[in-house]
Amino acid sequence: MLKWRAAVAVWVGFIFFSSTNLAEQCAEAVWALVSGQISVSHPEHGLSYLLLDKGFHVSMFFILALLLCLALPYSRRQSYQVIAAGAIIGSCSEYLQSFFPGRDPAFRDVLINIGGTVLGLLAYKLFLSRSRSVYSE
Repeated sequence: MLKWRAAVAVWVGFIFFSSTNLAEQCAEAVWALVSGQISVSHPEHGLSYLLLDKGFHVSMFFILALLLCLALPYSRRQSYQVIAAGAIIGSCSEYLQSFFPGRDPAFRDVLINIGGTVLGLLAYKLFLSRSRSVYSE
């Protein structure tokens, strides 16, 4: 369980790093490469960029939820703890952006982060229920 807690700490560090200007510059460069643009200047924020950006939010918090499920001891409150942790970390991540010029914290992103956490939690619970049914047969 200790190794999973360490993994959670590293992942939370990655989430907080993603709130910095350096992470945004890296994301812009990757977007320019992926979208086939030659210029690394600010790309047009079309639908594909929006989906990629919000998909990144969902993915980060989906993984966070999986790691939290593995790090926290199972209890009847585990689901609530995972969602609360995702909400707190997501809120802190957005708040952190307010300290970096050019970053724009958004309540919408907090909700997307919580959605990613819920999806990760549901995937973990589904995996557990299926693996238990396989081993019980």
